Amino acid sequence: MSYKKLTILMLVTKRQYRGAEISAYNLSKTLVEKGHKVIWVGLYSFEGENPLNLEGSINVDLPDSKFWLSYRKLKTLAKLYSKYSPDIVQANGSDTLRYLVFLKLLGFRYKIIYRNISIISKWINTKPKYFLFKYLFNKTDLVISVGEEPKNDLIQLFNYNNGKIKIIRRGVPDIQPMYDNVSLIKKQFNISEDDFVFIHIGHFSTEKNHSFLIDVWEKLQSENNNIKLVMLGDGILKDSIVSKIETKNLKNSIILPGLQKNIYDWIAISKVNLLCSTVEGVPGVVIETSLIGIPTIAVDVGGVREVLTDGENGILISSHDEEKFRKACESLIQNRSILNQFSVNARQLVAQKYDLEANTNEFINTYYSLL
Repeated sequence: MSYKKLTILMLVTKRQYRGAEISAYNLSKTLVEKGHKVIWVGLYSFEGENPLNLEGSINVDLPDSKFWLSYRKLKTLAKLYSKYSPDIVQANGSDTLRYLVFLKLLGFRYKIIYRNISIISKWINTKPKYFLFKYLFNKTDLVISVGEEPKNDLIQLFNYNNGKIKIIRRGVPDIQPMYDNVSLIKKQFNISEDDFVFIHIGHFSTEKNHSFLIDVWEKLQSENNNIKLVMLGDGILKDSIVSKIETKNLKNSIILPGLQKNIYDWIAISKVNLLCSTVEGVPGVVIETSLIGIPTIAVDVGGVREVLTDGENGILISSHDEEKFRKACESLIQNRSILNQFSVNARQLVAQKYDLEANTNEFINTYYSLL
């Protein structure tokens, strides 16, 4: 049985190189490759020079506004809807859901899908916010969760209808590093073949807990030679983290290259991925690093254990204990045979569970089921 090609309006918070947007981008890119049309829309404009553009698609940023609910943004969304008549609109981020629900209340008829990647209860911290989002989710046709933990959290928080939520795991493209670029990175940042490199990938925000990692690193690097830490990303807390690095005299062992589009080239210079967040849904960075065969050391929060099994593809720490985290890092520096086995297992994890083609087909079948 053949189906018509779909038109999907994909609304992201910003067309930026961050986890949620990259995940939505990978899905959208594969949809376009399969012949579907995607209107790729940023709710807020991207401040940098190179927004995350979707080739073969309509790329739009909504007008800037300081208002909580902007008439100009709603008007632009309404024009996009009227022009392209999408079969499905998909919200990727809490602010995007607000706008798509309110536009629907103005009389536009469409199915709303919300893609949930986070532990919502961690940021619903007031009664007004609770009742607002309970209302928004009740107006949503389907929630697609990236894992069990975000799904169960949503159900428990709002007593949400289990029939209106399903799990479709993240899919990652089979991208391999460009090894000429890897060599250039090593040369530029003075990384030798003898260096044992750890990597942390994440926005410089409170929940990513960079400060904890710096405290761990201070003692780790004092007791181990030839180790380096790459911290990829940008954000409002970066200046304070840089200041802390300078105060602790750690500049020679920590590399801060900022936001990078080609993260796989950076992953390829690394041995171990580090994750010390206080809040996580199902962290895509563990899947992305696993694709290159890089295992992870992580604190057990949110849905981390859905992608990380202790002793198989990395090490899971029960709490934010600096000494336990440091010892886990040291154990992989010293035992390369375990590190190599973790690496093999990490690649197998992605091949078995996080194939982008299968992931996209699940989305397509879900879209059709709603129409």
